[in-house]
Amino acid sequence: MLRGIKQRGRTELAGAPLWSGRACLGFRPMSAAVQIPCPACLATNRVPQQRLSDKPICGRCKGHLFADHPVALTDETFGTFIGAAELPVIVDFWADWCGPCKMMAPQFEAAAQANAGRALFAKLDTDAARVTASHYAIRSIPTLIAFRNGKELARQSGGDDQAADRALAKPAAQALSQARRRTRSPARPQLRAAHRAADRTRTRSQPWSACCC
Repeated sequence: MLRGIKQRGRTELAGAPLWSGRACLGFRPMSAAVQIPCPACLATNRVPQQRLSDKPICGRCKGHLFADHPVALTDETFGTFIGAAELPVIVDFWADWCGPCKMMAPQFEAAAQANAGRALFAKLDTDAARVTASHYAIRSIPTLIAFRNGKELARQSGGDDQAADRALAKPAAQALSQARRRTRSPARPQLRAAHRAADRTRTRSQPWSACCC
């Protein structure tokens, strides 16, 4: 079992754990709107960053964009879902016969619930989706891979009670670094003030509906 994160041919020790404030902050997008694929109909929705915690719903099918469980992907849906997401996407490559996969499943589902609005969580059955598993050279399971904007950021093979933490730590640190660089723009304070003003005019009594592109 690996004790670090494989990235670009080397193993690196994990940084901040998934549940730490630093890691969670790293998942907050800094752009005015974030693209999020609907887990039900795969429509691409644009959601203002200040609305990510408001349980946004799909502009097409009205389903929740942040499910309370990992999204089940297939060979047909994997590329669309991963490519359309501007939030980090953590994918669990698993199989039904794999004991460690089943042991890690409850923690992975809990992570999906705890990090709604910060990251997306998905599962791919490697027996049913052999093309995708082969493309990403999955040699052992469970394997967790973190993606952002369709690109692999890091991976972790092997399952235990800390596997999800280690798999997410490096992407969180990278996202935090990007967020800090983008906040240096002089236009950001005015943009954030405009967003806050717009928020005060909206009602929060109903789930917020995203703009479906």
